[in-house]
Amino acid sequence: MPAGNTGNLSGTPIPAPRWQTNYTATYSFGAQDFADANIGDISVTAHYYWQSRYLADLALVANGAAQRTSPYGLLNLQVLAADLGRPGVDLTLFMHNALNQKACIPEFNGTLNSAPNGSFNTPGTSGVLQCIPLPPRMSGLSLEYRF
Repeated sequence: MPAGNTGNLSGTPIPAPRWQTNYTATYSFGAQDFADANIGDISVTAHYYWQSRYLADLALVANGAAQRTSPYGLLNLQVLAADLGRPGVDLTLFMHNALNQKACIPEFNGTLNSAPNGSFNTPGTSGVLQCIPLPPRMSGLSLEYRF
């Protein structure tokens, strides 16, 4: 054991979400014809991710309740047109974080982090919640050509 690591952390929860769940649903319309374009398949996918708040021993930290993270859910959507006009050409429209959920995940590196620690009363540290914000709503288009 390295010098200085003499504490007993038995029973201390690892700072991670207690619960996480994923749900994915896809509906396929099959081959379609639009004007002069033949499409091999059109599918719509919705993916939802949810997690509970992060577990941590907040009793050891001054102002520990201010470091509690909230549960959140993210919805991602996708529409795929496979074999668009010819085999091997796929067009995908996507939207990540479709509900524009504002959330953040704890930053565990360095002195300033949101994993509960004793930095609130330590000179030279911020003493505020440090978290990495998740990206806001993002939409895009992807064109793939396989040959």
